[in-house]
Amino acid sequence: MPELSPQLIYTFLVFLGVFVTRFLLFSLLDRIKSHLKHQNLRAKMIKKFINLIFTILVIVSLLVIWGVKKDEILIFISSILTIIGIAFVAQWSILSNITATIILFINHPITIGDEIRILDKDNEVEGVVKDFGLFFVTVKTKNKELVSVPSTLFIQKMVARTFKKSISAESSLDEKMD
Repeated sequence: MPELSPQLIYTFLVFLGVFVTRFLLFSLLDRIKSHLKHQNLRAKMIKKFINLIFTILVIVSLLVIWGVKKDEILIFISSILTIIGIAFVAQWSILSNITATIILFINHPITIGDEIRILDKDNEVEGVVKDFGLFFVTVKTKNKELVSVPSTLFIQKMVARTFKKSISAESSLDEKMD
């Protein structure tokens, strides 16, 4: 019986580890989603982000396992990051929007279909939440305009949610306040 090379064993372990960790994270995300009653679109977005992170980790791990020198990997990664940094004009707001989107998914009462008003002196936005993206929340105004609001704005500003006149909405609000 031929002997397996260490690289093949490590490659198998990397894929097994990623598969198990990804499965556990997705199961946890599905439990959070069902417990907090969030929409599937938000969960899909977070799953895409997790897949991206795991893809990057697998590529880097496989390069190390199969003998690409660490110096070469670091030069390649730093070159790519420099190009990306220049392309985005070194704006960290992109990363903060992604982080804000994750926070909105896990711990924010606003969902798709809610009527909201962002309480900002300079740029007040009022309308119905239509979509949560990785960087923006799309709001449809009363004038039928689609406004893309950065996710960080929902974290930084006060957002008023309009409750529809129904017994269930009022009773659920009363329960939350008690």
